[in-house]
Amino acid sequence: MNCSIAAILIAVGAAGRVSASGDLQALLEQAVAASYRSPVEARRLDAELRTLLRDAPDSTIEAGTYLNDCRSLIEEDGEQALAAALAGKAALDQAPDQVMQLRLELCEYAAREYLGQSSESLVGYDRAVAQAENLGVSSLEAEARFARGELRGYEGHYGDALEDMQFACRKYHELGLADEALSCVQAIAVLYFRLEDYDRAIEYLQDVIPEREARNQTHMLADALYNLARAREGKGDLEQARGIYERSQQLSSALGNETSEAYSAQALGRIFIRQNEPARALPLLDSALAVFRRLKDQDYTARLLAARAEALFMLGRSKEALASVEAAVAIYGELRQLPGLEQSYQLLARILLHGAQAERAAKTLLLERDVHAQLDLARRDESLARQRAEFDTERKEQSNRFLRSRNKLTARALEGVQRIDRLKTAVILLSALLLLMGGVFVARQLALARRLSALAMADELTGIGNRRSVLAFLDEQIRLHRASGKPLSVVLLDIDRFKQLNDLYGHAAGDQALKSVADLCQQLMRDNDKIGRTGGEEFLAVLPGAPLSDAGDVAWRLCEQVRELSLDAIDPGLRTSVSIGVSQWRADDADAQEVIKRADTALYEAKATGRNRVELAPG
Repeated sequence: MNCSIAAILIAVGAAGRVSASGDLQALLEQAVAASYRSPVEARRLDAELRTLLRDAPDSTIEAGTYLNDCRSLIEEDGEQALAAALAGKAALDQAPDQVMQLRLELCEYAAREYLGQSSESLVGYDRAVAQAENLGVSSLEAEARFARGELRGYEGHYGDALEDMQFACRKYHELGLADEALSCVQAIAVLYFRLEDYDRAIEYLQDVIPEREARNQTHMLADALYNLARAREGKGDLEQARGIYERSQQLSSALGNETSEAYSAQALGRIFIRQNEPARALPLLDSALAVFRRLKDQDYTARLLAARAEALFMLGRSKEALASVEAAVAIYGELRQLPGLEQSYQLLARILLHGAQAERAAKTLLLERDVHAQLDLARRDESLARQRAEFDTERKEQSNRFLRSRNKLTARALEGVQRIDRLKTAVILLSALLLLMGGVFVARQLALARRLSALAMADELTGIGNRRSVLAFLDEQIRLHRASGKPLSVVLLDIDRFKQLNDLYGHAAGDQALKSVADLCQQLMRDNDKIGRTGGEEFLAVLPGAPLSDAGDVAWRLCEQVRELSLDAIDPGLRTSVSIGVSQWRADDADAQEVIKRADTALYEAKATGRNRVELAPG
């Protein structure tokens, strides 16, 4: 049975009036605890507490009620959550409280993230992390890192996400904040789900669920069950997943949480699609889509558009399916949500191929491969980040269960990457086969094949070589080097502070900077050299016949020319710089990765010693 604040006041002998701030703080804590159980109940308690505050004003506690409102509204109504955060900040105007102010700003960024403003939110989270560090409040720093980690994981930046979440979970554990620590473990499970390590996600969620039940935290229990069902679905246990989704939906319905019900409806719709029952799926997807469109939730709108396209395609309604998936691609592209974009490109290619639009389908598959390459790089960076993390194993096992089996997770993640690569290759080969079977004239087939081959080896954004092409060139040069004995060097360069440029001027400006740097580097290459973009703001150049000293000269020329490169089109007077690592192939190197690794170490040294410089790896 829920008890109102008035009842609580009677219980403590307050006779309907509270004058002591300690009693008011205790009531706020009651409302916060209720948010894990029922967001609706929590907001009712917040409203009652604000009524009491008219007789005993306390701006920090009043702001705290709005903060609790904001947090409870995030997944239900982003605009209302944002309004609550702003109301809380207004309550602090007369009596500033830096810690409460920052907590409200974190919730404001979360609301804006929900409304599709993820880039602005990430900038805000970065700023909040720095402010929390300056304030020296451990719980606040953990909160900021946790919020940033969730967004990074959502966008596919798994290494950065894991680092933030590890920090937050450790802090919550050290501070004895049990509810927050439990939520952190729940979020780590979601990260494992995104890495397709479904067994680990299931293991963690099965630890979380009994705790949520024991604490009577119905709202968070429904969320944990929803994610457990997703992991079961990922493993292919569709009937089991369906039963868990239905239980989650029942809990949400009992709480009167329309948004959570819509989450479960879209999930059940997805299950019906996988069970080849699109007619049962479509009404569920349409009802959920209406909810998320009304709430302006761009992420779930895109998910539902993609799922709806799948159902329509199965029902033979290809024209409607095409429009739906194209809308999903547009939203995912705007959100820069790479996992969703990858899956939507796959579906779009299938629909186009079915509609005899083979050339556009093949180009779509190339776009999908580029997105996959970015995710591949993120997963590999994530594995390296874990390898560099220095956690005491025994303490990790006892106190941080979410960090177990790092190497096993890395192996599974990389195995998944390789498996998907094989599937992508098979899809492209199948596309080519279907082109041949389609009765297209041989000359056109050959011309298309040449265009596709060129596209497959080029970076779509900059037009220079992509990761695959430059690594293939390096492997070829290594074979020639072994036969001829001629020197061979590599140059690895990274644009300095590119993230800040992206955050300050936007992704379009960042793309323009990448193109400008790539064009300049291409111009400065020697006739036999090759440069490619290997991911993000990183480029790799292969210099056949160049000893380390000559490669160093090329690198310094690159460094100096980039420093003078005009980016006035972005902002008058704007300039950038690069840090560069150079290494030479050794006779005892086993493969290309060894010479690249030495260049990467030298690049790291260049960044650590001030950036805008060149470091040569020992020969």
